[in-house]
Amino acid sequence: MTTSIAPQQSGTTTGAAAPPRLRRRPAVLGMGVALVAAGGLTAAWLATSADTSTPVVVAAAPVLRGQVLTAEQLTTAQVSGLSPSAVTPSEQLPSLVGMTAVSDVPAGAPIPRSAVSDAAVPGPGEAVVGILLAPGQVPTVELKPGSGVRIVATPRSQDDPPPTSPTGTAAVLVSTSTDESTGHTVVNVAVPAPQAANLAALAATGRAALVLDADSGTS
Repeated sequence: MTTSIAPQQSGTTTGAAAPPRLRRRPAVLGMGVALVAAGGLTAAWLATSADTSTPVVVAAAPVLRGQVLTAEQLTTAQVSGLSPSAVTPSEQLPSLVGMTAVSDVPAGAPIPRSAVSDAAVPGPGEAVVGILLAPGQVPTVELKPGSGVRIVATPRSQDDPPPTSPTGTAAVLVSTSTDESTGHTVVNVAVPAPQAANLAALAATGRAALVLDADSGTS
């Protein structure tokens, strides 16, 4: 006997419920955009108002009294909290080249206009004499331009000490340089013009020594 199996009737398939649609509220979105924009503007204003630094001229290397400024000794940096009289605006840097320092300025410090002068070196009625000094003829302490010094004539190595103390020639130190290979030091000193020839003749003999006076302003 044949048994017939009736086909199973498939039921109606119910799909997953669609997610509810969120209703966008234009007013809320507009307010959020406005707040973000306002926050950005406020942050920008705060950043601008907080940056009150000014570009000024600073010493790229130590500047000593009596030195004639070169472009390599000068650079610029941003500083804040200083009065205009204590700085030189960065755009005036070229005007400082060739001027003479009248006070010491450490590296990285702003250079005020009061620290330089356009007075020529040597000044009126002066002359600059260069003197080559061997080790032992010049102090080993730091010699700063602008210091008061004396150039003293020394006897020959085989001569007796002088019977009286030599006074020497008073001078103002302009600059120094040292030959590392020999240890010799060249000092440039400013003296009254009438004394320049005698001092140059003394320097040519190699019998000169430099004396740094206590009141030379090196402290």
